[in-house]
Amino acid sequence: MDLTLFKTYFEKIFFYKQANGTYEHGPKDLITFSILAFLTFFLRQFMVGPVSNIWIKKVTKDKKLKFRHLMFQSNFRAFCVIVMICAMWNTPLLKRTIVPYLNFQFLEHIELSHGFTLGTKFIYLLQLSYISIILPNLHRLENGKGVYLMYLHHFVTAVVVLTSYYYYFDEFGVPIFFVNDMGVVLLYYGKIIRYLNHLKAAKVMLCFLLFFYFTLRGLAYPLHVVTAILQGPSVFPTPNGLVIFYAGIIIPLVVLEFMQIAWLLILLKMFYQLVFLKILPGDMRSDNEKLSQENKSNENEKNEDKNKNKNQEKKKNINQNKKKNK
Repeated sequence: MDLTLFKTYFEKIFFYKQANGTYEHGPKDLITFSILAFLTFFLRQFMVGPVSNIWIKKVTKDKKLKFRHLMFQSNFRAFCVIVMICAMWNTPLLKRTIVPYLNFQFLEHIELSHGFTLGTKFIYLLQLSYISIILPNLHRLENGKGVYLMYLHHFVTAVVVLTSYYYYFDEFGVPIFFVNDMGVVLLYYGKIIRYLNHLKAAKVMLCFLLFFYFTLRGLAYPLHVVTAILQGPSVFPTPNGLVIFYAGIIIPLVVLEFMQIAWLLILLKMFYQLVFLKILPGDMRSDNEKLSQENKSNENEKNEDKNKNKNQEKKKNINQNKKKNK
């Protein structure tokens, strides 16, 4: 089978530059992005939904919509992590993403690329398609003040993705995506276990989550931010490029860093509730107003079960005494 024609159109759609063997961005990216966004929507609506129905009977009514959403988020972000590892495998990016954090060092010298590899371009389009699907649904999935925080989080993330994509700043962008997605995958799987009310499994997952969240988002993420501040001005074109660099990279990353610190404190509070108070905590970024009611209802159900057992034992004792008297 001759794939020459397919290869030709594929390279045109992805803006393949034969001179240096890289992929550029351009208007045709809208076609590829639209296809990926449609596939992401299809995956969310028609594939993840039926799979989540296997466990959804164990979830309370007010959490069923969010449970389906978590199933999609966790598996999609896990897929993104796998794609990023594969895309970085034969490049210096993977080593530069992981090794500096093990040695507590800053990244080596970074520079703007002259084009993307196919894997890197696919990563960017995946990130954009995910954000485009999530943003319109946030108001249905988050409660109270948490929805505004999540809107801000996804908006500034989109700014970083678009800026680093336009300027070919993938040596900085891809490691940031990897660090964020690794922490998010564990967070979402932990929330799924929490909704299924598995106390022991939730404890184990929360311990893993705290460790990776602290190392990835507590240590690795700030190193990336500091690296960008130190090295970015030397590689971005002046003067307008430098303004866009601070507005499109640095300020959004600093905003995200404050969010990381706040969420790390929330995770520590959840860990305390789970380990010491034996309470399965909700996602306090969005479920906090319903958490106390849920815990109260669980306690009431336990008390009702205890009272039923006591009444049954009393009835048995009365019946036994009647038989003895006869």
